Amino acid sequence: MINQHLQTAILPPAPELTATVFPSEEAHSNAIAELQEFIALRPNAREVRKALAVKLVYQGYLYEEIQTILDVSLGSITGWKQAYEQYGIDGLRLNHKGKKSYLSSEQREQVKLSIAVFSVPAFCFCCDISVNSC
Repeated sequence: MINQHLQTAILPPAPELTATVFPSEEAHSNAIAELQEFIALRPNAREVRKALAVKLVYQGYLYEEIQTILDVSLGSITGWKQAYEQYGIDGLRLNHKGKKSYLSSEQREQVKLSIAVFSVPAFCFCCDISVNSC
């Protein structure tokens, strides 16, 4: 009975493969060039690793190969690729803003002034005099 239903069931047509599913080769080339430029200009190793992983995906490497090459998880590769596709290069930048300062701007300036006023001059051991006059 189930076989009869399966045989008579009409399957929906397969979705057409469009450029949105598989970007064109030109789009891949543009993405690779953009990622390469980003890699060349980034001093931060974590941002470089993200961009390199995405670049390798666009170059046709398997996720498992990228995982081995860069020592990252498959989930990280997937997340980085999705972030790149959604936000572009900005999706690969670190979003860490640092911890909020305990001191206000005015307090920081007061600390700097106090250090400058009360600092002990450096001492040059070779001349036995302060560095300011050495």
